[in-house]
Formats: sequence, structure tokens, C-alpha cells
Amino acid sequence: MRVEAEAKLNLCLAIKGTDGNRHIIDSIFVPAGIKDIIYVEKSEKTSVSYTDGRKYERDTAAAVAEAVSRRYGTGGARILIEKRIPEGAGLGGSSADAGAVARALDALYRIGGIDPRLLVSIGSDVPYFYFGGAARVSGTGEVCTPLSLPPLLKTVLVPSGTVNTGECYRLYDETGGENGDVDAFLKELLTGMIPKPFNALRYAAQQLNPMIEKGISILEKAGFTAGMTGSGSAVFGLESNPADYIYKTRKLFQYASGFDVYAEKEQNG
Repeated sequence: MRVEAEAKLNLCLAIKGTDGNRHIIDSIFVPAGIKDIIYVEKSEKTSVSYTDGRKYERDTAAAVAEAVSRRYGTGGARILIEKRIPEGAGLGGSSADAGAVARALDALYRIGGIDPRLLVSIGSDVPYFYFGGAARVSGTGEVCTPLSLPPLLKTVLVPSGTVNTGECYRLYDETGGENGDVDAFLKELLTGMIPKPFNALRYAAQQLNPMIEKGISILEKAGFTAGMTGSGSAVFGLESNPADYIYKTRKLFQYASGFDVYAEKEQNG
């Protein structure tokens, strides 16, 4: 089976406290348009390989396959992943792979649905990537409420340098950050407006990678409403009007030296 693992953007992110060693979040996730490609087939044992030969000390795709096998008594899986989602950018690449593998195993072994509590034990974003789409994600990531949102066109900037998620959360715990009102943000978004994104981790992430602040400044200079996704380092610009989106994205390339740019190909040509 061939499946796509699509990156995510956090349009807003509030942190409500902690539950043990996990943070309690309230966030709106949307697909980012950047995708890994994954091939999964049944196998007696689980194995994961990558088209570019990379290896991970803890591989979330392998972890979810093994967890599903233990819980549901299925066989294993032979998994091949073509990586396209930038790492260390807050786009959820490894969790996206795990969620996509879980979807594939659900279909291949006809499980009939995988418990989100099992998925969240692999990673806080894995339940979202299993379900996909636009969603409000809360708790420690296990609560995913689907949303029907007005169309949004997105341009993503990924700077040089990454941000370690664990370090970012630890720094947030020490310094705090901007916690906005997700209900108010969503209410405005549903009217067709584009509210100003907020992210509780942004202050901490910018201390770890100053290019985040530069990326947001570049997006705003081009005319986008801009924010940071996850724990960084990727930032994004939002627009709802296709003609304005094309104009702003073309303008963006005048300033975006030092960043990888991911734009909506269908709209941008």
C-alpha cells in the first residue's frame, strides 16, 4: 500500500499545563501540503528503510508498527519511506510517518480503527496524523476534533538550523510564552477572516533559532499574515485570496534568501 504522510501547521498553539511529563495543549492543526511517501506491506517482522539510506535511533514508524502488532495481534510490516518533510522544523515529519503507517496497517490488517491512546504513546501528534485534515487538537494530543475551515492558501519558509522540540519545551517551562485564546481565534477564522497566529512556544524557539523571527518578518514584509508552527523552526504565511496569494508569494522570493520556500503549487504555478 502506498500512503502519503502530510506535514502539519499549527495555526495557533496554547499550552494549558502538564500531565506528568507531557504538556497539555490546545491547537488548530491544518495540512501543510508537504508530504513524505510511504510504502507498506505485510511481513512477519517489522522493518523500516529510507530511500536515502538514513537511520534513526528511535524510529517512530517502526515504533507504531510494533505497538499495533502487540495490541491487535497482527503481523509486522515492511516499510519504505521517501522523506520530503524537513526535519526539526515543527512540521511533524516523524509523527506524520507514524500516523500514515498506522492508517496503512489499519487497512491492511482490517483492524477497524486504532485507539488514539495507543498512538499518543508513540508521539503527541501521532493521533492527529492518523486522522488527518483540519482539526482542533487538545489534551496531550489524543483528542482530535475535526474542523471544516474556509480555504486557506499557505506558504512555508524553512530556515537553516533546526529546533529540538524537547529543548524548546524545557525553555518554555523556564521562560513562558504567548498563550492566546483558541476559541476566539477559531471563531474569527470560521467567519472567513485570517486572525493573527499565536504560538506559546515562539519566544522559546526564537531563542534557540533566531532565524524564526527573521522568517516571520520576511513573510509580513511580503504582505502575509504569519506565524510559527509547532516548536519551529518553520514559519508560514496565510492568504485566502488566490490572486493576492500569487502576488505575495512572488514578492516573498525577493527577501527569502537563506530559506527553503514551499508554496501551493496549484495556485502558484
